[in-house]
Amino acid sequence: MDKMDARQGTTLIAEVSEATAVDRAAASQAELAHGAVEEVHASRFRLDTDRGPILARRAVSCLVEPQAGDRVLYLVEEDGKGTILHILSRAEGQPSDVAVSNPDGALRLRGEAVSIETPGAVTVSASSVAVASEKADLMANTLTMSGETLRQVYGRIQTNARSAETMAERIVTKTLDRVDIVDNTDNRHVGTLSVKVSGVLTQSSYTTVLVAEEDLRMDGKRVTVG
Repeated sequence: MDKMDARQGTTLIAEVSEATAVDRAAASQAELAHGAVEEVHASRFRLDTDRGPILARRAVSCLVEPQAGDRVLYLVEEDGKGTILHILSRAEGQPSDVAVSNPDGALRLRGEAVSIETPGAVTVSASSVAVASEKADLMANTLTMSGETLRQVYGRIQTNARSAETMAERIVTKTLDRVDIVDNTDNRHVGTLSVKVSGVLTQSSYTTVLVAEEDLRMDGKRVTVG
C-alpha cells in the first residue's frame, strides 16, 4: 500500500468533490499560494493546503509532471477550480526524475537548432518513429540494429568500410547489371557452386588452373582448346 494512502485521515481524490472545492473557495477571492501534492490520479491532483484539500489540474505551461510530495505553486479561482502553475521543489527521498509531457495533446520542440546532450543514454520508445530530414548523419563507435524486417529504398547506396562481414541463412540478389572489382584475392568456399548463364560466359586470366579430385568434364557441341 502506498505510504500516503496508509496515513490516517487522508482524503482520497474521489472523496474531494468539485462542490467541496467550491465551498472552500466561496468565501475568498482568487488565491495564489503554495502547497504539497498529496495524491495523483490521472490528470487531477489533490493538494494539501492551509485551506484544506483542493483538487487541481496542471497548467498548460507546466510541462513537468507533478509527483506526490512535490511542493507546487497553485492558483485557486473564485469558482474553486485549482491550477498548478509551477513545481517549486521535490520531496526528499522522492525520485529526482523529471517527466516533460502534455496530457492534453502533442508535445513539440521547436527552435533554430535543438540539441540533446547527456553523459548517459537516450531512449526512444514509441509505436512508430518517423524522421524527415534533408541530411542525416549518424556516428557511433558501435551501431546495432535489430528487427524482424529491414526495408531500404534509395536512389544510390555507397558503403565504405575497412572490413565487411555478412552472415545469413539465405541471400538473394536481383539486379540488371553487376560489377565486382577485387584488386587482390577473391576466395570462395562453398559446398556446391552452380552457375547458369543464358548468354555468353567469358573468363580471362593470365593463368587458369582447374583441379578436380575425380572428374573434370567439359560438354558441348564444340569444344575448342588452344
